[in-house]
Amino acid sequence: MNEKIVGPDDATLDHVARIQAAWARERPDLDVGPQGVIGRLHRLAGHLTEELLVVYRRHGLGEGTSTCSPPCVGPALPTNARPGNSPRTPWSPPGR
Repeated sequence: MNEKIVGPDDATLDHVARIQAAWARERPDLDVGPQGVIGRLHRLAGHLTEELLVVYRRHGLGEGTSTCSPPCVGPALPTNARPGNSPRTPWSPPGR
C-alpha cells in the first residue's frame, strides 16, 4: 500500500480513515488497507439495515421475520437423517 495516510485530525477523513491513521501511527509496519474495506462495508451494512427496517415496519415485519412461508422450506427431515438415507426432496441430488 503506497497511499499516504494523513493525520487523524484531518476534517476530510471519515471514521474508518481516522482509525486507519491511528493504526498507521502506532504500527506503520501493518497494511491497514483491508481494515478500511471491511470497516466501510460494515458501516454500509448498518445504514442499509436502518433503511430496510423502515420498509419492514411499514409492512408489519421485523428484522427477524421470516420471508419464506413453510411450503418454501420443504418437508422436515427426521432427527436421525443421514446423507444417503434421507427422503427424496426437490432439493436432493439425483440418486438420493
